[in-house]
Amino acid sequence: MNPAARDSEGRKLFEKHAAPLLHLAGLQVSIVKTEHEGQTKELMAVISDTDAVVIAGGDGSLCEAITGLLRRPDDDQTIKLPIGICPVGKTNTIARRMLRGDLSDIRLLGDSMLAVIREETQTFDVLSIASDQGKPVFALAEIQWGPLRDAAEKASKYWYLGPLKKRATYVISSLKEWPQYARGKLSYVLPCEGCSKCFKSPPPPPPQRWWQSFLKTENNTKGNIKY
Repeated sequence: MNPAARDSEGRKLFEKHAAPLLHLAGLQVSIVKTEHEGQTKELMAVISDTDAVVIAGGDGSLCEAITGLLRRPDDDQTIKLPIGICPVGKTNTIARRMLRGDLSDIRLLGDSMLAVIREETQTFDVLSIASDQGKPVFALAEIQWGPLRDAAEKASKYWYLGPLKKRATYVISSLKEWPQYARGKLSYVLPCEGCSKCFKSPPPPPPQRWWQSFLKTENNTKGNIKY
């Protein structure tokens, strides 16, 4: 659980609306509270002996968990670990895609916990983003990158400005460095038609000898084999 989610309101939402449902369902739950950014990745890199993991936070916490799992050397096994979502963050894109985007925050939280209790699962494609450090970052919803994203990360420094801190961080960042730009390289693969990139055609039959053309062949209709 990310106790700092939604400006520290996420912990209260979890304890009031999510935790009671999990306990009433008879699930044995161990709650681990993260203390700093990136700790979710560290925990998922060593987690073991569990039937599932529920991430209480927003899209950022969820992507950290996915990154921690898929960086492991046994990622072919950890990718099968069910991950539940307890949407108590500011942005809960994946939870809204799985359920309904027009739900209220409390209804979304309740329905997400019921999906965990009922063991309802969905598969998602994962984005892999390569970085200069050599370790990939994995994402499910979107990629945020550039000066606006960098400025948003610094918003907590201006807590004393109250509701103006988000706007202030963009103004201050622009004044410190202008113009701001980001460079990158994007590559992608177009979707294939059918199985053209996944299915390998069987090798062609060996050429017949000249004398085989005089032999009569019969079809085995049961096994579709010529003999």
